[in-house]
Amino acid sequence: MWPKLLDLSRDECKRILRRLELEAYASLISAFRAQGDLSKDKKKLLDEISKVLSISTERHRAEVRRAVNDESLSTVADVLSGPNSTYEWSVEGRRLVPLMPRLVPQTAFTGLANTAANIAAAHNSTLPDPADTAKKEVPGTSGVSAATMKSPRSASPHSGVVVLPSGATITVKGEREDDMET
Repeated sequence: MWPKLLDLSRDECKRILRRLELEAYASLISAFRAQGDLSKDKKKLLDEISKVLSISTERHRAEVRRAVNDESLSTVADVLSGPNSTYEWSVEGRRLVPLMPRLVPQTAFTGLANTAANIAAAHNSTLPDPADTAKKEVPGTSGVSAATMKSPRSASPHSGVVVLPSGATITVKGEREDDMET
């Protein structure tokens, strides 16, 4: 037979209870948000339940913000209660003190990164404008580029040089003597 009680310490039991309280409050907020408008009765009920479950004001506001930003809850509320069910919830979840802007992080590599960025910016400033780098046709070639106007060099079959259609040449190394005689 299975034991009716588990071997849990007092701290573990407190953690489990707190997790259940937070999940219950989050589920209640989600259900109320899906129902639509935040009425005075719902506010009063949430206030009483937050006291019973020891939910802080900041936690309450964070849960409301989570519910307001949930797409599925917003969709259910919009379909069942109409399009104007978000305002009261947004007011309820707003922060009392706005978030402070974050500073740019400083690491051991910040100086090196700044130096590399400055070098790259200096190099880029010497390059021509991208609009000036387009390939242009040479007048009078009737669509044939200057690269294809070169006369192909005829390479002897035994020279070890292969001329590709693009005009590039490749030197073949390591040919054996008996291959060249046949």
